Amino acid sequence: MKKLSAFLVIVFAIFLGGCTKNNSSSFFLYDNELLCEVAQDQSSDNVGGSYKGKTIAITGLLGDEQKVIYPGGNSSPMEKISETNETVTIQLVASGSGSTDTFQISKQNGQFTETGQGNVGGPYSFTRSGICK
Repeated sequence: MKKLSAFLVIVFAIFLGGCTKNNSSSFFLYDNELLCEVAQDQSSDNVGGSYKGKTIAITGLLGDEQKVIYPGGNSSPMEKISETNETVTIQLVASGSGSTDTFQISKQNGQFTETGQGNVGGPYSFTRSGICK
């Protein structure tokens, strides 16, 4: 019985070792799909409105095909351009316009930043940040 208890304690400790606390007072576990709440949004006037308080879904993080689904339901395929034990970076470069959209996500606590810029309907840029769950 002591061996079983010790085993369960070790398994639980390993599980918690993969989780870290994020700013929302809940545990974060990096996974294939994340829901990311935008806490700050600094956008130029012609980006199309603020995402502050809205959720962006990111899928395919553990595979080869990443996708971002924005609050309005539009989605964009992304490419994983960098991954370490601490962070993952995914990016879209639009083939027609050259506009970019880049996400960097902390695998440790779920904090993310998103930056983008382009020249569709006039030059624009934005920076967003928040927490993924």
